[in-house]
Amino acid sequence: MKLFFTSIVLFVAVLLETGHAQIGGLSASKLSAINSETVPRFTIEFEPSFVIGYAKRYWDRYGKNKSLFKDTDSLQVISEMDFRFTYGVTSRWEMGFTLPTGMKFLSLGSKYRFLKKDKYALAVLNGFNLPLGNHVYHITYRHNTKSEYDVNILLGLAATYTFNQKFSVDLNPVLQSHLDRGFSHLVQHVDVFFNTDFGYYFTDGFQGIIGVYYFKTRGGLNSNYAQKLTVNPGFTIEKARHFIIVMNFPFDVWGRNSEIQVGMGFALTIWIN
Repeated sequence: MKLFFTSIVLFVAVLLETGHAQIGGLSASKLSAINSETVPRFTIEFEPSFVIGYAKRYWDRYGKNKSLFKDTDSLQVISEMDFRFTYGVTSRWEMGFTLPTGMKFLSLGSKYRFLKKDKYALAVLNGFNLPLGNHVYHITYRHNTKSEYDVNILLGLAATYTFNQKFSVDLNPVLQSHLDRGFSHLVQHVDVFFNTDFGYYFTDGFQGIIGVYYFKTRGGLNSNYAQKLTVNPGFTIEKARHFIIVMNFPFDVWGRNSEIQVGMGFALTIWIN
């Protein structure tokens, strides 16, 4: 068995604002978009990650840019550290989970690659998220009878297209719903996520990456639907034999009922055979 210790930057804006909204425990090849490749059979991939973001302003329900604080000298800083464990069940199938240091939630996911051609590949994604944190939860919201402690069910698709040896793109749409006790909100409250990462090797061992991410989810500012579009430039340096350096600088460009965040990150990916 091989053990890979991996530290990689995650998508700051989506992760920090929506918490455990997306499928966790799955491998990715660039910054945030999940790719169609899976962890090799009988292989464990361990990934500690650290994300940080800053916000001073927000978009209201009409998309207007407003100050987040009455005191313009204030700044909101949000950071989180997570641990991901992914196991290659077969050559096409991986399973895993993500757990933050504060144990606020447990995120389990599965990826199965069902199609692979010369230039493209497809994989189906599924998972669920369970609240675990030290928190007082409302079992039922009076205005919509939805429980805060519901399990989130997620289903998505990962697609990878390789234009040539230097240029490739990973994209994945994800749908999330909420499984309450009566199954009444499984379809009524559907969150949508769409992540895309473009990667280009300018030279041997140096890959430039630009990510574009969108989400629409319930539970934004004032408990309304939140929307956000984020651009995430970054790069990887793969000069060494057993580790990769990753840096990224995400920033929000449009939204509604959501904070305007900017972030940065550094990661070191280490492989141990």
